[in-house]
Amino acid sequence: MAVTPTFPSRESLRRLRFRPLDAVVGLGVFLLVYAVVRVGASAQVPFHPGRSAATISSSPAELPFGWGVRLEPGDYQLRRRDDTAIFGSRV
Repeated sequence: MAVTPTFPSRESLRRLRFRPLDAVVGLGVFLLVYAVVRVGASAQVPFHPGRSAATISSSPAELPFGWGVRLEPGDYQLRRRDDTAIFGSRV
């Protein structure tokens, strides 16, 4: 009965050594992971609910009478209107 050689061969496993290049690659991977973690931690925006009082009015007197928007490609501008349209805009 023939025995097939294993992969990797036992001989090649005996020859594995720690080389300076292995230390350089390991240090590079560590620094890359460290940089990604630092950028990710600084990219988080703190959210503190309750610090600013959110007021939502359901009164019709609070609606934006006489204001509209001018929409153009790449531009959004709030402008005063001569009529009393609520949320007046031109599409």
